[in-house]
Amino acid sequence: LCPEMLCAQRCALVMRPALVKSGMDELILNYFRLNDFTLISRVFVKLDEDQTEFFALLENIREEERKEYLEMMGSGLLEVILVSKRAAIIEVPLFVMQANLIN
Repeated sequence: LCPEMLCAQRCALVMRPALVKSGMDELILNYFRLNDFTLISRVFVKLDEDQTEFFALLENIREEERKEYLEMMGSGLLEVILVSKRAAIIEVPLFVMQANLIN
């Protein structure tokens, strides 16, 4: 391994089906590439019912929003991307916060 990778941190990014269907996942991935993240792995998965329920718990989805959330997460493929960079666990949440401010 190169010396930079010894100090790097890994983060998993989960792209929802709407992002994958729209192609926005490529734009987000390009952001990480342009900011010197290393792409380690990239897979597309279709969640089963138990996995979808797990994500609802993980994201603290309220009961009144649960049905819509489960339908959305089960509507297509999710993309799971593993990236690496020094201070990745600091930079990834900052990007997510910035993206939420834009929406």
